[in-house]
Amino acid sequence: MPEREESHSAGKKVSGSELVARSLIKHGIDHFFNVVGIGIFPLVDAIHAQRDKIRYISALNETSVALIAEGYARASRTPAVVNVYHSSGTALSMMAVTIAWADHSPLILMSTTSSRKLNRRDQYAAVPRNITEMTDQYVKWNWEVPLAEKIPEAIERAITIATAPPMGPVHIAFPMDVYNELVDEAIIDSRHGISRRYDKFIADEAGIQEAVKLLSRSERPLIAAGAEIGQYNATDEVAELAELLGAPIVSEGNKSNFLPCSANHPLYLGQLNAIVDIAHDADTILVLGFDFTESGMPGAGRTPFRNTNQNIIQLSVDSASIGKQMIPNIGLVAHPAPTLKKLIEILKPKRVSIGEKKRKWAEDWTQKANKKSHEQLNNRRADPSKPELIEEVISGMMEKFGEKLIIVNHATSGGVYINVKELKHADQYYAISQKASAQGWGVPAAIGIQLANPNRKVLAVVGDGGFMFTAQALYTAARYDIPLTVVVLNNQGWGGGGYNPKIKDGMKGDLFLGGFRKKPINFAGLAKDMGVASVRLKSRRQIKAAIERLSSLKGPYLIEAIINPEILPKVRK
Repeated sequence: MPEREESHSAGKKVSGSELVARSLIKHGIDHFFNVVGIGIFPLVDAIHAQRDKIRYISALNETSVALIAEGYARASRTPAVVNVYHSSGTALSMMAVTIAWADHSPLILMSTTSSRKLNRRDQYAAVPRNITEMTDQYVKWNWEVPLAEKIPEAIERAITIATAPPMGPVHIAFPMDVYNELVDEAIIDSRHGISRRYDKFIADEAGIQEAVKLLSRSERPLIAAGAEIGQYNATDEVAELAELLGAPIVSEGNKSNFLPCSANHPLYLGQLNAIVDIAHDADTILVLGFDFTESGMPGAGRTPFRNTNQNIIQLSVDSASIGKQMIPNIGLVAHPAPTLKKLIEILKPKRVSIGEKKRKWAEDWTQKANKKSHEQLNNRRADPSKPELIEEVISGMMEKFGEKLIIVNHATSGGVYINVKELKHADQYYAISQKASAQGWGVPAAIGIQLANPNRKVLAVVGDGGFMFTAQALYTAARYDIPLTVVVLNNQGWGGGGYNPKIKDGMKGDLFLGGFRKKPINFAGLAKDMGVASVRLKSRRQIKAAIERLSSLKGPYLIEAIINPEILPKVRK
């Protein structure tokens, strides 16, 4: 058998920075997120030389650029690579790493770190030990790469590990002198980048058959469908299975970071925390990649499924999730799409009965869920009979952009105003999970989500308090003409953090700087100064013109919507 030909001529030298750029492109990475600094210039030059194949995106700090990358990874379900600067840059990027860990985004964090010659000598931007230790508990894998010739291997392994179910962040680091190190092409394995992975693994047949038995005889079945369903593109299977069983569907937490099905599906009831009693009333619960965040639930430290006689079937791509927050009768470790298809295939010929009793049970809970939703909305209106400005803005955007609209929800005070029931597709909505819980995610993540969906319109709905954590991210959108729209809800402060019933003055006092009543902020003016088109809405008469203005804009747009500052989120005492 003839020897395999090398793809590059023997004796030719290639730099470490060129190897990074070449390896990323070979693996299909077409965006590179970075904040430049001392020691990173050779890498930036190498990326710039390949600008026809890889787009360079920067920001004013590492927190913003890493959150932009996390949003891109979340929406594209593909790896996003962000390079940050030494100790301080890695520290600033940690918010994105913790979010990627919590919400399983395939984020690849690259740190440029101290030169190997200066390592352990506490020189410029020093690190006490290895920079990868900073992220150790949040990432699936890390490696500080010792030699330029190892770069293709490091990048290949990082991409493979980050995208293998369960997806999640990884961290690789390159000493700055590696970028200028020259390597003989002959020692680089030309096989890097050729692998194709097949990882839609199905659950064990015996487990599937046991699950079928429980589902077949259930009279009050419930599907608790979590973020894994949206992330691994199993939304159609969930909808079909729900229809087959006559089972209502609930999603995660106070904010669902991925919708489990079309939000206007008749069996979708909304988030479990809003109607937690349904979990006690069901006799069989199919739990699909679902995280039970206890925030907002009665009884701290408890899930709804302790000490019950219910049958619980739990399916997750992550074996560590089985039994973590509940004790299931059956635990299935598998990719949701092929496993749910198999369940449907077995259940269909059995013609599971959806009798009048089962149908009425589902209808009763649908009515309760709708009533609860209307009550929550009316409680957050100044006048229950009139929609708030923000409601009309969102409805207007839905009407204008239809199925091309993607809503990014990161507003403590505004989530209730988003009528997800009007969204026809699961991929029209993104939010951050309660597990991730981080202020400032909304705008930079929405920029990344817009980059991942260039032919659609992203609408970020953010509170004014959260907006101020990362407001400068808008400058990135302005510089690169990224056409997202941001709606800032101005209720004069960070309601979720500033309102405390035990502190009578709440956001009005001096104990909490996140209240802006004493020193008001003009958010439309702030955006304008960063080169972003903006408008400040004070009345309904302005809404139509504000939305129509989008037709003539190329870049980003900020709408500041004034809402009643007295209508604060309800805080559990």
